[in-house]
Amino acid sequence: MQRDDFEQAIRWGPAYNPAWDADPAAYVAAGRVGWARSRRLGTLSLPAAGFLAYLGVQHVDPQRPGWNDLAAPEARFFVSWFDGRRCLALRTAPTMAAARALLWTAWTEHGRRHPSAAGDSGR
Repeated sequence: MQRDDFEQAIRWGPAYNPAWDADPAAYVAAGRVGWARSRRLGTLSLPAAGFLAYLGVQHVDPQRPGWNDLAAPEARFFVSWFDGRRCLALRTAPTMAAARALLWTAWTEHGRRHPSAAGDSGR
């Protein structure tokens, strides 16, 4: 699968706004993600390859347990991906473009491990 086809396979939800791809805090300001919450914005499902991924936005509150290493609240994008039902990783990124790049890298690695299922990863 080539990168353009891969990008076209992402199904974006109604909360997603491409104008905010460089500004995850815009989702907080607009009320699309709550304080100390996350919201899924897009899904990539490639069942023949056993690959599933979610893209979203996360607001982190340092007053909540586990987040005290942050000096102030922040919003950021996230991407998580799965091989079948097994979660392989969850990563955060400052922009949606960076999150999609992480996802592309995950997909190409998946293709290297499962070449018959994933087909050409665009390498």
